[in-house]
Amino acid sequence: MVVFFSRSTLQSKEQISENTPDDELVTAMENAKHHDNKDLWWECLRRRCELKRQGASTKGSPLELEFHAVMLAYETLQAELKRRKNYRAVRTWKTFENKGVIAVLEKWAKNPQKGSAFKVLMDHEAYDLTAEFVVLKYSNAFSPEVVSAARQSLIDAGVPPEKLELT
Repeated sequence: MVVFFSRSTLQSKEQISENTPDDELVTAMENAKHHDNKDLWWECLRRRCELKRQGASTKGSPLELEFHAVMLAYETLQAELKRRKNYRAVRTWKTFENKGVIAVLEKWAKNPQKGSAFKVLMDHEAYDLTAEFVVLKYSNAFSPEVVSAARQSLIDAGVPPEKLELT
């Protein structure tokens, strides 16, 4: 059997480095999905989110860069769950544009109904790619009520409390 990897030769998560560009990661994710290599797929997603956090494609405050990483993870997972090539969280982006990053993260953190993307992130121990984790990381930007709700959501989802101590 011949395995063809277009443009990217990434075949294992160990081949991903801090210098791997986003376009290679996207291609590697497509190939990983095609070959049912979940470890590689998740490692590529994590690296793509890290690039967003570093401001590789977006400018903004550290909190906004974290938000962009969370949105990348969310939209990517929604595309997978809905079996679409692309997914754009239009209402969330409009809220971000109109009310700002704090409003979006507060809404997600306080919502007791967690969506399927949140559940998938929890299943893969990727709690650091959730809005709730960003709220904890930047707790000084949020009310104690929002921080408490975010922490409780993650604990209820099975994240050990000691992994949520970010100070």
